[in-house]
Amino acid sequence: MFLIITRDTMFFTAMKNILSKGNVVHIQNEEEIDVMLHQHAFVIIDTLMNNVFHSNLLTQIERLKPVHVIIFSPFNIKRCLGKVPVTFVPRTITIIDFVALINGSYCSVPEADVSLSRKQHQVLSCIANQMTTEDILEKLKISLKRSTAINTIS
Repeated sequence: MFLIITRDTMFFTAMKNILSKGNVVHIQNEEEIDVMLHQHAFVIIDTLMNNVFHSNLLTQIERLKPVHVIIFSPFNIKRCLGKVPVTFVPRTITIIDFVALINGSYCSVPEADVSLSRKQHQVLSCIANQMTTEDILEKLKISLKRSTAINTIS
């Protein structure tokens, strides 16, 4: 079973046609995930206009114990799903390489230019959501070092 997590209908349709073998399910929000029915699925996530990281949706995906997760993203996030095997691919991946990846064959997936830790991505997501520094510090339970605070005031 393939779970395609995207808000983009054209992306889902393309994936459904490429993955013509097997059951392909379109997931747009966390309520559509059935932890029992979708257990051990192969998950494909489209992150364009769909930030699933640091959300309940990602928590639900982890609970599925997926066989593998492919994430279409311009950057990597280290250990974003803990021990779940994850491959980040750019949206420019060729269909031949994508199919090879799905089938477990070797393909030349280019390495992303940027690789972030989970915390770095969380901070950037908060900034993108226009949160204030104080709100970010509180939400992520980060404390400023005294020397940093003094340098900021000076």
